[in-house]
Formats: sequence, structure tokens, C-alpha cells
Amino acid sequence: MAGRTESRSAGRDVGPAFTTPSSYTLLPTIILILSIACGGSTTSPTAPTQSSNPSLHGEVTDPSGDALVDARLATSPDLVRATADVSAGSITFTARVAPGTFAQATTRFTILLNTDQNVATGTGTLGIEYFVQMGGILATRADIVRSDGDVVVGSVPVSFVANGIDAIVPLALIGNDDGRLNFKVFASAGPVWPDVLDRMPDEGLPPGRVQ
Repeated sequence: MAGRTESRSAGRDVGPAFTTPSSYTLLPTIILILSIACGGSTTSPTAPTQSSNPSLHGEVTDPSGDALVDARLATSPDLVRATADVSAGSITFTARVAPGTFAQATTRFTILLNTDQNVATGTGTLGIEYFVQMGGILATRADIVRSDGDVVVGSVPVSFVANGIDAIVPLALIGNDDGRLNFKVFASAGPVWPDVLDRMPDEGLPPGRVQ
């Protein structure tokens, strides 16, 4: 996008610097049953039912204790695990930090999605098509953002747990993707957001794969 600058804090992983929500411009499962006809009086066998959105899973982990320290923060969110599970036309994202490093009012997660698993498309060196932002000033919602133009394509409610946040995102909001994708997670916090305080997997390591 013309005029966009690289986020100094996001390193080489992301093309556009993330914007605050105030600057944003504001599902069917197909079941196919195949019958194979046989001659004579025998019964025709039926192929197994297949779903266009089968159950898929992916996860990423990160050792605790490697979050950047910022003097303006009492503690930095220290990423340890995130998962992505696809079922019934939606993908459920979970993000967790080490105990004692999560603050509901300030901890922010950004989940970067390479939906076509091709780094030659999308933005940045990861080839990001969409990202999901949740936590901090977004309160009880997660924003799904198309990376090309940083446009919010939809929002969903989130669930808070002891050490993180969960969100269920319809696949329709990420380009009707089949759920097979690559992902990474960044953690930041107010008031120093969008500075990235921890990333998972660490820079240079391959992203998580939902498959």
C-alpha cells in the first residue's frame, strides 16, 4: 500500500505497521455423497461422507522467559503456546502467556495468517493475507484484518482465561479459506503497543501449520 512503512518492532516478519482500531475503515459446509453403481443385483457401495472443512489442528510454542523488557511496563507478556483448530466452518484461536504475565486490560495478541501458505503472496516475508488482533484496548472483541490495506473485515467476541484469550473466527472472514494455513503470534502491551515484546515461534523459525 502506498505510503506504508515497515514496523520497526515487528522485525522482518510483517510488511505493514499495524494500525490502531480508530484508523480502520469501517459459511456453507458442502457434503458430497458419491454412489458407485454396480451391475446385477448387488448393492452399490457408497463413498465416505467428506466435508469441505474437516477438523484441522495447528499449534506453536515458545520457551518462557524470552519476552523483551520495557521499563514502561510492570511485566511483558511472555508467549508460551497458541493453537488453531478448524471445525464446522470456523477456526478457533487460543493464545497463552506464562503465568503472571497476562493483563486483560493491556495484553495484546496479533495472530498473523498466511492463508494460502505461499510466502510469495500477501505482505511481508511471511506472506500474510490476514491477521487477527485481540486484547488490550479491543476489550471483548477480536478484529480480523485484511493485510492488504489494513481493512477490518469483521469482528468476533473473545473469551478471557487465566493466561490468555480465545476467539472463534468464521472461515468466511479470512477469504473463505479451507483452514489450512500458516501462522505466527506476536504479543504486545499498552502503552507501548505496537512494539512487539515477544513472538512465537521466534524469528527465523518456521511458522505453525494448520493441517
